[in-house]
Amino acid sequence: MLHLSGVAWASSVSIYNNELKEQIVTASVPLSLVGILFMLSNSVAVILLTLRHRGNHITLESERALPPASVISFSADIHKANLARVMKATSASKEMSIESDKDVKSKNHKKQVANSVISEMIKETISSMVELANNWNQSRLGELKYSANLFSVIKKDDLDFTKEEELREAVESSPFFLYVDSFESRTAHCDYLIISQQEYSTCNKKKLLKNGQMMVLPFSDSSTNLPKFHPNFEGAPQSLLTGQARYISDTKVLSEAFFKGTESTGHAEFLTKNYKAKIEQYYLKDDTLSLLSIPLFDSNNNYLAVLNIYSEQKNMLYSEDRAKAFYDFIRPHTQFVATLIEEQIKVASL
Repeated sequence: MLHLSGVAWASSVSIYNNELKEQIVTASVPLSLVGILFMLSNSVAVILLTLRHRGNHITLESERALPPASVISFSADIHKANLARVMKATSASKEMSIESDKDVKSKNHKKQVANSVISEMIKETISSMVELANNWNQSRLGELKYSANLFSVIKKDDLDFTKEEELREAVESSPFFLYVDSFESRTAHCDYLIISQQEYSTCNKKKLLKNGQMMVLPFSDSSTNLPKFHPNFEGAPQSLLTGQARYISDTKVLSEAFFKGTESTGHAEFLTKNYKAKIEQYYLKDDTLSLLSIPLFDSNNNYLAVLNIYSEQKNMLYSEDRAKAFYDFIRPHTQFVATLIEEQIKVASL
C-alpha cells in the first residue's frame, strides 16, 4: 500500500509539477482539486509510515522481551538438571536416616554431610541461572556478564548475637541502619535481618575475598508492631515487601530516589547527613550498576531469602518489560533454590 501511494505521489508531482508549485509553494493561485488530493495523499503517507515505524518498534521490543527458541531449549535442559539437584538434596537426609539416629555425634556428622550436599546443589542451581541469563542476553544483545548472590532473611529474635561475632560486626558497619545510637538500637528497630551468604556468590572469588564483607540490611513488613523501624531500602527489602522482583536499572541514582521516598514513610525527618553520606559512599564504591532482586518464600509463604542477579553495566535488562519477562521466565528455577533452602533449614532442625 505504501509502495502504491509512493508511485501515485511521484506521478502527481511529475504531471502537475508547475501547478502544484504555484498552489502549495508560492500560494500564488488557490488550491485546486489536484492540490487538495496531493496534500491529502502526502498526509496519509506520512501517517502510514509513522504507524509502520511504530509497529516495527513494538515488534522489535516484543522480540527482545521474549527468549528465543534456543534459550527456551537451554532452559529446559537446566530445568531438568535443577530438578535432579533438588531430588538429590531432599533424599540426602532420608538416605542417612538422620532423624532416627539417636547417637548425637553420628547425627551431627550426618547433618554436616547432608548440609554439604544441599549447599553444593544451591551453588550449582544459582550458577545455572546465571548461565541462563548470560545465554539469553548474548543471543539477542551481545555478551553481558551477569553474576548472582543470595541473602538469607532471618527473624531478628531468632539470632544470638553473642555467638555470631561476624554478624554483629556486619550489623554495626552496615550503612542501612537509620537508628544507630547503639548496637541494640540497630537491632531493636527491625523485625528481620537480610544477610548476605557469601558462599553462594557467583562473582570472581578473588574479588569476593577483597570486597566480600558480610552485608546486612534491616527489614520490617506491614505486620510489624514496632513503634518505629528502619526504612526498607530498595532492592532486596522492597522485593520482600511487595512479593515481586524489583528491577534497579541504575544503582548510582538509587540513594537519591530512596531518600525522596522516605518522605512518604515518615522517615525523612530522621535522616542525618552522616546516614545519607554513608549510603551514597557505599553505592559510589560498589561495582554493581544494575540488578534484579527476586524474593524467595517457603511452602508456607514465609520469607526465606532474596536472590540478586546483577551486572556491572547499567540497565542490564534494557527495560522494565524485559526485566519482568526475564523474571517470569526464570521463576521455576528460583523455586528450586527456595526448595533447597527450605530443605537445608529442615536438616538443621533435625
